[in-house]
Amino acid sequence: MIIGAELHLPTRQGRQVRVVSRLPRGRTSSVFAAIDASDQRRYVLKVAHDDELPLVREAEAIDELESAGYRTRPVLDKGRLTIDGTPRAFLLLAWVEGERSASAESCHLLGRRLAELHDVPVSHTMHSSATLSVKRRCSETVAEVLPYLDARMRRALQELTPRASSVCWNHGDPSLDNFIDGAGGGTLIDFGNAVIAPAAADLARLCVTLQLNEADSAPAIRAALDGYRERAGFLPHDMGYWAVLAAGGIAVWRARQPPNTAPSSAEALRMMTEAITDGWSWC
Repeated sequence: MIIGAELHLPTRQGRQVRVVSRLPRGRTSSVFAAIDASDQRRYVLKVAHDDELPLVREAEAIDELESAGYRTRPVLDKGRLTIDGTPRAFLLLAWVEGERSASAESCHLLGRRLAELHDVPVSHTMHSSATLSVKRRCSETVAEVLPYLDARMRRALQELTPRASSVCWNHGDPSLDNFIDGAGGGTLIDFGNAVIAPAAADLARLCVTLQLNEADSAPAIRAALDGYRERAGFLPHDMGYWAVLAAGGIAVWRARQPPNTAPSSAEALRMMTEAITDGWSWC
């Protein structure tokens, strides 16, 4: 998409927006800053790559969460745009003021906001289908990781089992990149991976992501866990198991990316094997 392009969004609102800049690219969509041609209001425009399911899932998750009173970045418009002759799904989202910050304060706020998300009521329909979905996701992740491990680690991974846990809303990819530190305690964004799963799965993934991505990860993890505990009153059990799957899933994703487009998978695999054999102190 050309920066500066004027787009007439083909929906009931019929907004006319101008693309002004490219924002950090998502895994499944291109993301742009856009402004309304009439009142100069700012928006975020997300356009699907090939698979539009994550945008559909994000819109559904945001609608459910907003109706339950959880504050995130609202969907203002959605539909399909024709770009270079190809119809692509899009979302137009509200602009949220703030910034990405790796400070301890931001990590603490992120932990609190994640705990608040986990406290949002889950509808009966979503809750009843979640158990099977969680089991399937665990089995798929283990199957994807096994080829990257030696025989001893394969056996150890296959012997791990999670304890039965209640399920809740999960962001699916909580990180500082998906958190805007701003007014009202900050805002979690990008719900394209949202699922219903145990709270430990989400919190463990946040810790794994912080350890992989942040130069000074130990204080960041402590601050995030303190923020979570402060809001929830506890830390969910079984985080060690979910940390193994989170690290393994990230390692597989990195290994499958084109050369020089993602960090090496080696560090995530090392973290996974250490978690299997020794555990992590924060688990």
